[in-house]
Amino acid sequence: MATIELQTVLSSETVTDITLDPGYASATDKDVITKDELGTTLTDHVSDPVAHPQYILAEDAVKWDSSYVHEDTVLKNTLVLDGVWTMISTVDTSEGAAPENIGGVVPSYDQSVALTAQSNASVVSMEHVFTLTKAGYLKNISVYTPAWDLDVVSKVILYNATTGGSAVFNNPILTEAGWTLLGTGNSLVAIGDVVHVVSEFYHSSDSSNITGGWTSLIDDALLAGANVIDFDSVTATTLVSVNHTDLDTTGRAAELDGVAVGSIIQVSETGDANRSFRAEVTAIDTVPATSTDYTVTFLSQGGNAVRDNKTCTVSIDIPITTLSEYAHNVGYYATQPTWCTVATSLEYNGVDQGAATTTAYGIDVQFQEASISDDWDVVSYSGD
Repeated sequence: MATIELQTVLSSETVTDITLDPGYASATDKDVITKDELGTTLTDHVSDPVAHPQYILAEDAVKWDSSYVHEDTVLKNTLVLDGVWTMISTVDTSEGAAPENIGGVVPSYDQSVALTAQSNASVVSMEHVFTLTKAGYLKNISVYTPAWDLDVVSKVILYNATTGGSAVFNNPILTEAGWTLLGTGNSLVAIGDVVHVVSEFYHSSDSSNITGGWTSLIDDALLAGANVIDFDSVTATTLVSVNHTDLDTTGRAAELDGVAVGSIIQVSETGDANRSFRAEVTAIDTVPATSTDYTVTFLSQGGNAVRDNKTCTVSIDIPITTLSEYAHNVGYYATQPTWCTVATSLEYNGVDQGAATTTAYGIDVQFQEASISDDWDVVSYSGD
């Protein structure tokens, strides 16, 4: 049987050689039906999809347009490749799919301007908060570290508080006394979006690390059953209980009881590393027979919160006495970038140090201003 597109049907008065259910067509001849009769028939079927599921019209079905040219007119949910951007239309539109660049790429920090090294024996957390004054996309993040070796545990988080999008870089290989470029995949941003970039790190001996898998449980009881890590909150954790048997049925009692005050507990969903949190141990209870309980100070959350009853990767790092080094430039953001406003903060072990919000901390975000149509959403980007 020949296939006739709906658009062809609706643009003609009479269509032949199609077969309709006789119970829902008004035409006496099932092989001939007018455009008006077809509209009535389809409306009848769609209005009762439970009784007639075979007639449901997939109004939101994705359509691939392999011949798309910028600013072609397309229907809603059309998937196109426009240059290096794969885009999907959210409405019928003739607006161009790909963002159209305005000017060149600009940084949030001029990397040719020297930074001053600082240090502290703690988990050092530096945050830059960008409030966008122009629309476009973030191309890359770069971070500066005055000193780095394999005992440095580091993490860089970017999350858009307006849209909920996030990217997490766990323990990237960093450049000592230099800038390290981290890719973000071109994250679209609009005027008014608030984007946070957090860079945190500390020193930890590899021989003092505990790593394993446990199943998450979120409640106040703190009675961690077999293979469970139990914590009282995912956004303001104060208590953590870890069962002495992990998901590999390995006994971990001696290691867990040997954790020291000042150790850092990191919990992340194994299937989604963006869902994570970090906390510092302030007290240890080894009395329970089947678990070790920790009083903790909440340090940070990843892009999203850890969920209940999820397989999680748990690491406990015992910091050593080596200082954590970082770099700053006091007063740098007294003059703001042309595309955003920046406010910064510095924490040691989760405690805000009250530093000036105009101090830069070795974080640079590259921004490309662009004209972006609200009629399109990004599916993927294949450029550099």
